[in-house]
Amino acid sequence: MKVSLSSISSSLRKVKVLAIAFLCVAVFVMNASPAFAAFGSKSSSHSSEGAAQLDETFQESEKAINRQPQSMSEVQSKAQKGPNEIQGDADMEKMRNSSNSSEDKSVEQQIKDAFDSVAN
Repeated sequence: MKVSLSSISSSLRKVKVLAIAFLCVAVFVMNASPAFAAFGSKSSSHSSEGAAQLDETFQESEKAINRQPQSMSEVQSKAQKGPNEIQGDADMEKMRNSSNSSEDKSVEQQIKDAFDSVAN
């Protein structure tokens, strides 16, 4: 049974078209999957929950832009309330820091553990 060069060429052409179509569909699905993940989420948070705090932060930012520069003591006193002057103590209880995440290992400890597990 002889296989002609033209039949092999036409078969390869069909395989190429199918492969390109598969890759296009795969790229589309991979790009759309984060959007699908948002709809399937069972989390209790809603998209409007953080809006009030963001509005307050935005208003504080606008005030900071429009007023005269503050003295160092004013900036320091506001900064002591939270991670920065504008954000204040908004969601401080939700932020992770060394005082509320004592059960977590530091990055340094995680690296040491990883080296120890590789060495053993």
